[in-house]
Amino acid sequence: MSRALLDALTAHDGVKAVLGDPVRIRDGDGDRPAYPFIQMIRQEFRPAGSAGFPASENTLDLAVFSRNDNGMGSREGIDAVLDAIRDSGLEMDGWRTVLIAPVLADVMPSSPGIWRGILRVRIVVEAA
Repeated sequence: MSRALLDALTAHDGVKAVLGDPVRIRDGDGDRPAYPFIQMIRQEFRPAGSAGFPASENTLDLAVFSRNDNGMGSREGIDAVLDAIRDSGLEMDGWRTVLIAPVLADVMPSSPGIWRGILRVRIVVEAA
């Protein structure tokens, strides 16, 4: 799921317009990141199949960080990321996306001058 998500984000023009081309995806801690950027915070997986049909429910938490813009970069980043997820349908070999539902989206100050936008998305997939 995370590979499909990264592919969708890096291919989407709206995400590139907000988070740069190539898209700034931060993996782990670094000294001086370029803003705005996106970071995958958490991914949770639960089997959701029934009656012998495999399926899974995935919950993804993503954060978009921006600087010195009253959170506008984070808001625009969250909107672009959600558009990219919906537009792509998160195609994966052998799996079909059944549901893409945003659960939570919020932007808040993280530290002086730094804003953090949080997006939680629930994605249900089943065997194709």
